[in-house]
Order: sequence, then structure tokens, then C-alpha cells
Amino acid sequence: MIGLATLGTLDLLDRTDGHQLLSVLAQPKRLGVLAYLAIASPRAAHQRDTLLGIFWPDSTEKKARNALNQTVFVLRRSLGQELFLMNGDNGVRINRDHLWCDVWAFEEALAGGEKEEALDLYRGNFLNGFFLPGCAEFERWAESERGRLRELATGAVLSLSQELHAAGNPVGALGWIRRAREWAVYDEQILGRQLELLLTLGDRSGAVRELESFARRLSTDLGMEPAKETRQILDKPGSVGGRWP
Repeated sequence: MIGLATLGTLDLLDRTDGHQLLSVLAQPKRLGVLAYLAIASPRAAHQRDTLLGIFWPDSTEKKARNALNQTVFVLRRSLGQELFLMNGDNGVRINRDHLWCDVWAFEEALAGGEKEEALDLYRGNFLNGFFLPGCAEFERWAESERGRLRELATGAVLSLSQELHAAGNPVGALGWIRRAREWAVYDEQILGRQLELLLTLGDRSGAVRELESFARRLSTDLGMEPAKETRQILDKPGSVGGRWP
């Protein structure tokens, strides 16, 4: 069984012994094709003509078809002949009996209500730092998936933190929120929840530090400042101390 990790650090493993499949990891285009075939909708056969336009948009049809055929050949040779199921001459799809993918496992855990299991799988944003120059359509797809999966993870972590807090475990709730801040660096919903939990625990100085750090990062990276509603969290009744400067 092959393991494809795309949430956070991109990795490809032989799950029987845990060794990295470096021969494919060193080939971005082939790795991108594998990720697309595994994760793009629909989760079924993908037409070869579609793949040609996504991964070889500037090549002639003949060169693009040869490149796709070579990619499929090399991936099969490196990862197993059972990796792909062919749909006639035009369709290619992943054999899910031969591949494990963290996105699949993440989505299945969420669908089953297993928020903690899902968030353990979400180690960072989808294909973080992975680019294919000259493949604009692939980059648009990756960015769309990145946003979709991050939104699912954000919803899960906010819901889980609320459940833990309501169950009398604000420390556990804060732990999950802190983990989420690592990948949701500009998300004010996540920040706001962190500030509320810190105030609940009586750590106003920690809440002020987090807000100040967030404000500096937002200003430096994006030329923006936190929303008024975020700043006002420290001014709500029940918070400890004075106003945020």
C-alpha cells in the first residue's frame, strides 16, 4: 500500500515499511499528476484530454500524450502496476485499494464525526509550498482545494473547541486552537476563539500578546489590521484588566 500525504508536508511512502519513495518525490510533475488523480473531483476516471490541458498546456498534442503516457508508466513502475485502473483508452483513475491518501482519511473522519482524528490528519494546508511552473490550471485547482480543506478544518476545530469548553475542558480546547493557529495564521475566527479561551483561563496578558503578535504579522504581510470585532474581544464584560492598547 502506498501512502500519499498532502496536508502540510508533501510525502509519499511505502506503508509496508515506511520508507520514502524518493524517486517520485523528486519529480514534481509526476507527483502533481498523482495528487490530482487522487483528489480532484470527480473521484473517478479522469479523461486524458483533460490531463493534457492541465499539465502540458503549451505542448503539442502528440508531445503531451507521450509525456502523460511516460508519467503513467513511471508511476506504475515506481509505485506498483496496480496503482491505476484504466477506463478504455481515454480514462485514468486511482486504484483506492493500492493507495492511502490523507485527504480521503480526513474527509471520511469528518463525515463520521471524528473531529479529533480528522484534525490529527490535518497537519497543514494542502500541497503547502508545492508549485508546478507553467501549469496555471493546476495551480488554480490546488488553491481552490487548499481553501476548501482549510475551511473544513477550521469548522472542525472551532466546533471541537466549543465541545471541549462546554465539557469543562478549556485547556484542551485551547490546545486544539493553538495547533490550528499554525496553519490558519491569518484567520481571525481562530484567533478570536484563542483570545476568548485565554481570558476564560485568566490569562489576559497572554491574550494581549497573541493579539499584538497577530496585528504585527497582519500589518507586515498583508498591510492590514485586525477587525474591530477581534480587538473588542479583550473589552468584553468579564475580561480581566483594561482595554487593549
